[in-house]
Amino acid sequence: MKNRIIAAFLAFFLGGFGLHKFYLGEIGWGVLYLVFCWTFIPGIVAFFESIGLLITSDESFNRRFNYNALPPLAVMPPQITNVIHVHNAMPGSTSTSTVNISQLPNLDQLLGQRTPPHVVADRLFEEGRHAYEAKQYELAESKFAMALLSKPDDDAIRMWHATTLWALSKTEQAIAELSQVEHHAKDPEVRNHAQQMVHRLIEAERAPGAS
Repeated sequence: MKNRIIAAFLAFFLGGFGLHKFYLGEIGWGVLYLVFCWTFIPGIVAFFESIGLLITSDESFNRRFNYNALPPLAVMPPQITNVIHVHNAMPGSTSTSTVNISQLPNLDQLLGQRTPPHVVADRLFEEGRHAYEAKQYELAESKFAMALLSKPDDDAIRMWHATTLWALSKTEQAIAELSQVEHHAKDPEVRNHAQQMVHRLIEAERAPGAS
């Protein structure tokens, strides 16, 4: 079973060589980081990933990297995954009919506005992270931005949003996001990480050849 803190430690100190990717089972990414370690780009990306791992909840981490350890009851029994039997509602009737679940409306559509905002935000956050991992930065940025509408005080979402903005070369917006975390985060460690990221982005902007 993979440990979130160990993964963050590997990303921070040895992320430039992709050690955290190998540990998390993402072998392809690990090889890619190792091949391009001489460019220092994997090291910069791994630094942000270490922060993301630190501020990610254990539940989200386990859902992504320790899914084999999830309780088996979380999976619907195979005998009812395809069809359900519906009893006739008429008094005295014992007849039943079979309905294909795939033909039913999506549960999210049925719930509509009844879905709690924090649940929607968490779902958008996970979708944004998957988009970021796939280097679909525009999509990831929009997912994180929408998640922040429901959870504006969520430091994890805001940090990932800042990271994505930086990947899109929107450095000023990324610094603005990080500054909010730096001044409002309750966790001193998170504030410190945000401050370090701001300094790094400012230095990157001032570096020769920076646009």
